[in-house]
Order: sequence, then C-alpha cells, then structure tokens
Amino acid sequence: MPRSSANDDPRFQKAVRKNIENKTITVPDATKCADFTSDEIKIKSLNQRIRRAADKAHGGQKPSSITVDASMMSSASTVTATP
Repeated sequence: MPRSSANDDPRFQKAVRKNIENKTITVPDATKCADFTSDEIKIKSLNQRIRRAADKAHGGQKPSSITVDASMMSSASTVTATP
C-alpha cells in the first residue's frame, strides 16, 4: 500500500504556489493562506519542504543580492530600517 505524501495535499500545493507567485511572502504566511492550522504552521520540516518545493519550481534560483556602492555609504547612514 503506497504511503500518502504531504506533498500531495492540496494545501501544500497552494502554499507552494503562493510562495512562487509572491517571492516576498514568508513560508508561514503562505501556509496561513493555504488554510494550515496554527499547529501545522509551526512545523519546521513542513515549512522547509514548502520552501524547497518553491525553490525547485523557481529553478533553484537564489534570491537576488543587493550591492552597496562605497560612495553611497555617507547617505546610507541616514537611512533607517524598520522591522
């Protein structure tokens, strides 16, 4: 008898799609959108599987990096970041 996979769960697929459609969304937010329970959202292995499936669908691309020009450092010091 074949074992059922969490990857076959429609909620899993929905979370992966949400993560692919919106690259800035966090995996826990994607799982919330996919109607996972609050206990399921806390499962790190589930979040990691969703993250890996989304990365695989993106073609394994890493997020783009930001480079800062040293000449801009004087003006960058006045910029404050909010969490």
